[in-house]
Amino acid sequence: MRLAATLLAILTLTMGSAFASGDDCALARWRQTVDQLEQIRAQAQVAGLALLVVGPDRVVCVAYRGLADRASGRAVDSRSWFRVGSISKSFTALGALRMAEAGQLDLRAPLAGVIGDLAPDNPWAPTHPLNLGQLLQHSAGLADMSGTEFDYPNQGQLSLVQALAIRPQSRALRWPPGLHTSYSNSGAGLVGLAMERAGGEPFEALMQTHVLEPLGMVEASFERSALVGEHLVTAYNSDGHSVIPYWHIIYRPAGGLNLRPAMMAPFLQMLLREGQTDNGSFLS
Repeated sequence: MRLAATLLAILTLTMGSAFASGDDCALARWRQTVDQLEQIRAQAQVAGLALLVVGPDRVVCVAYRGLADRASGRAVDSRSWFRVGSISKSFTALGALRMAEAGQLDLRAPLAGVIGDLAPDNPWAPTHPLNLGQLLQHSAGLADMSGTEFDYPNQGQLSLVQALAIRPQSRALRWPPGLHTSYSNSGAGLVGLAMERAGGEPFEALMQTHVLEPLGMVEASFERSALVGEHLVTAYNSDGHSVIPYWHIIYRPAGGLNLRPAMMAPFLQMLLREGQTDNGSFLS
């Protein structure tokens, strides 16, 4: 289902010395970009948007346009929280990589040895065992999650173990791991469970320790906390007006992350700096 929900637009641009100083969004270059996005927003009946542009060493432009909630007339501003959807998978992957660098996870080890019976059925296991690296690359041989999993009436209380017990046959591998690329939300759920088994803590706590806190994103949350609920923008369907309730996706590692747009800056800058942050090496 296509969502004309409140839009989070994030541009990551590598800036040279010519942009080491300036007037942020006041520069004609960024005014034009913001104006173009505003035109698209209005034409598509998207309620509101936020734009974040960063360079390796500074935030270049942050802009907010439109409404966070049509009914109340609340505007999108620096206090607005967004559900970033599948960008969550990038953070989950960072968590797994950080745990691998710390010696807690082996990305090449057979997944069945980490999560046991909850590993997908793999007819090719003797010659092609499934591993975490393949899950992260979407080359595991998984289809995407089933309609039963997608529509499951979850209120945010399901653990990953409980979520993976829902229609496990949908995760039977379609072909030998590593043979093809096929996008899968349930694969991120399996990565999250492997992190829990290796780290001995819930996925959300591990993400705080290994990713969010080191990047200075301590308020970002994979759950609908009270703070998130108070400031989260309202999602709308493709007509731009029908409200879509908050979706407690059963695999939070795949799409559950909530944050304010400005929180993304250190994450994006770490990528632009090839794993380095102001506090040193985040990922080698």
